[in-house]
Amino acid sequence: MSHRITTSVGITDAEMAKKALTLAGMSFQASGKTITITSGKLNRAVINLESGEVSGDTDYHKDAEMGMLRRHYAEAKYLQELEIQGGLVVEGSRVVTSEGAVTFRYSIGLQTSSTRKVADLRQRP
Repeated sequence: MSHRITTSVGITDAEMAKKALTLAGMSFQASGKTITITSGKLNRAVINLESGEVSGDTDYHKDAEMGMLRRHYAEAKYLQELEIQGGLVVEGSRVVTSEGAVTFRYSIGLQTSSTRKVADLRQRP
């Protein structure tokens, strides 16, 4: 028998949540202060951006998926911080250890007017 489950994941930034879901390869629909996931292992789960909680169904949404979502959110925030500091991400990788820890490795360079144009092109859908 399934039950509703609510898990605190600390996701409160809408833009970073969208980037995290994109990094995870999940589609979503944003509406006000909620984001409904529409694909993947968290399909039909809802992120409440005010409380930082994800609500879902115990038959489908397990702790491992919530952890995966938090990892992608952390990566999105990390990339945002690199951009704030003026870095241009040239290449990057994510390594998940057997314990579930994540190591990010990124090569960055300082933005100039020509590299900023390249960065803008990369960000377009």
